[in-house]
Amino acid sequence: MFRRSIAYLALFGFFFILFAGTGSCREKFKVGIRAISPPFSFLAVKDGKQVVRGYSVDELVLLGQIMGVDLDFKPMHDLAYRKHMLSDGTVDIVGHDSREVAEELDAEFIPIGISLRHHLYVNEACRSVTCLRDLGKKKVVGISDAPYCSEIKLDSDVLWLTSPLEALTMVSQGTMDVFVAPSERVADDLIDRFQIPNIVKKGVVLGETPVGIIVTKTKPGLARRIREAFKHLQEVGLAAQLRDKWFGKPTITDDLREYAKYVAIGAGLVGVVFIVIVVWNVLLKRRVEDVTRDLRRTEQRYRDLIESSPDMIFLVNEQGDILHANERARTFLLFPKGESPNLQQLVTREYRDEISAFLTKVFNDGCDKH
Repeated sequence: MFRRSIAYLALFGFFFILFAGTGSCREKFKVGIRAISPPFSFLAVKDGKQVVRGYSVDELVLLGQIMGVDLDFKPMHDLAYRKHMLSDGTVDIVGHDSREVAEELDAEFIPIGISLRHHLYVNEACRSVTCLRDLGKKKVVGISDAPYCSEIKLDSDVLWLTSPLEALTMVSQGTMDVFVAPSERVADDLIDRFQIPNIVKKGVVLGETPVGIIVTKTKPGLARRIREAFKHLQEVGLAAQLRDKWFGKPTITDDLREYAKYVAIGAGLVGVVFIVIVVWNVLLKRRVEDVTRDLRRTEQRYRDLIESSPDMIFLVNEQGDILHANERARTFLLFPKGESPNLQQLVTREYRDEISAFLTKVFNDGCDKH
């Protein structure tokens, strides 16, 4: 009886260990993370050990918790290496990168609603640079294999580095003139975090590149599970809270800057409309002056022609009142100075009816053949 009890206990212990071991054996996926891009991801010391922290890490950890899987983060310092890590199976997930990289690697791309804004950072002595057209013969540094947008075309003599901190340091020291930053957030964070002097952010945003989570296709269903987990993250509001934690809520300065941008656009449109109206008024005024001048010239030409005519010419109304008579008529008929008689006064009584009929015909029909 005792031996049988021992056997039962041994069997129970075996199954307990078996099921306990099975229950703790969670799926594990390897994540390639760029560890030199704060606030997205960076190395920090915790309990005497180096750990990866940042927005990308927190987001992926929450997604892993929702999916019930473990994630093993593998820092990568060279963006070019991330392609090899995903293609050779070193990692299953890359967070975060562009859709173009995902298509190049034949991997799944999961957008997260965040874009990298590209910007120029120049040495404070290099005041002439405000846009890409101003680079000219300046010493320019960029980040190799960074997800720059297609609008950014850089010359072949650009110095390509792997670290944005190194690029900013070289610009600060004057070794390089301009840093074409693939991420404005990363550059601003590094400048603030390390108090990098002698650097000015110039011009406007050069372009934006949407980023997301890249997932290998060799793990069936993984991309679908991440999409569903990220959707849940958004629905419960954790995605927004995470962004507020690492990127901060829009400040009053940011709101004013955004407002000022739209005000400037509106003011520019109003200015353009005002200029168009002013120019149109000036051109219209000139046109009216030209037409008026031409009319005066024409009027004077006909007046000279009438006044110099050897025939008597009258300008009359329908009642026969003489409104104007040329010099020949006034001299021949001896009009009193400043007075003009009626046309019927210039003919004998028997012709007055004919004059009346003539005037009626002319004013009604525009002419008279007699």
